[in-house]
Amino acid sequence: MNKLIAALVILLVACTQAQETKVRETYSATITLITKGVTVNGLTATLGQGLRAGDIVKTVEKAETAIEFFDGGILRMRENTEITIQELNEESKKISIRQAMGETWTRLLKIAGVTQYDIETPNAVASVRGTGFKVEVTGEKTEVSVADGTVHVARIVDEQVVATVDVSEDQEAVVEQQEGIAAADLSINVHTAEEDPWIEENLQEDEQYIEEVQEEYIQEHPEILDELKEKGIDEQHIDEAIEDVINGEIPEEKLVQHAESLEKEPAEIKEETPIHETVEQIDETITDQSITDVTHEIVAPDEPETHTGEEPQTETTPEEPQPANNIEETETSPETKEQPTAPADSISG
Repeated sequence: MNKLIAALVILLVACTQAQETKVRETYSATITLITKGVTVNGLTATLGQGLRAGDIVKTVEKAETAIEFFDGGILRMRENTEITIQELNEESKKISIRQAMGETWTRLLKIAGVTQYDIETPNAVASVRGTGFKVEVTGEKTEVSVADGTVHVARIVDEQVVATVDVSEDQEAVVEQQEGIAAADLSINVHTAEEDPWIEENLQEDEQYIEEVQEEYIQEHPEILDELKEKGIDEQHIDEAIEDVINGEIPEEKLVQHAESLEKEPAEIKEETPIHETVEQIDETITDQSITDVTHEIVAPDEPETHTGEEPQTETTPEEPQPANNIEETETSPETKEQPTAPADSISG
């Protein structure tokens, strides 16, 4: 009897775990990184926890977390950051985040199929489809820094869009909330972004994330991997082709053809590269040979003459031969030598 009860308990636990796993797999957003001090709706968050629209995620000092969307997009939150997932639509692939404070980094891969991704702050909205960018909210100021791709930034006043701008790679847009600001001053300030160690850190983490997405893609499409290997395509070109698909550079249906083209490219490059290098080598050889010839012409010693019993004629030379290290001065025109060097600040192109 006891054995039967134990077996039923084990079966019940197994069914419960299976049900939980199935539920987790249906989530469109999952916490993939977590440290102490991360909460969801005020409760301590857990690794692998699924998120829904309406959930509030918050980090305290020295805490950080990362949320993955649709197996191809990731949002990283720095310390003292708070976001609310406003929309998370599996069918339309739309994501809307409200960021109340702090710093977030977003990397969206085209493989995720996200059709719309918005981060709304108290006074701005940043919209993208596939890119890498940072949003920082400090008091009444929003800063959007773009590492690659393009982000559409809109200024919001009284829930109305009053100004928009496209922010490109290595640029930063700043939107500041000011009471009583004139309509003519509602434009968004865009300037070259300064170096940011946290952005550099995220770019490095993105590389690892892309590799993880590649591995998942291969596991989910073993038939494609088998086909590529049957065609004799090496692993390096297979990885490159899959990465191009993940980044949206080529459509998924052209993966095999793209991998085949990558396999052929190195041979073509090898045929062309030596020609380019050879031209440079020839130029260098001609220059070196010209200098050598000039040197020989100037400093070459007289060839010994065959004595025929007569006194050798003494060769009269008005000047001694110039040393080889003066060749450059010999070849330099007087105008070039006498022309003074222009000051650096006077060169304007």
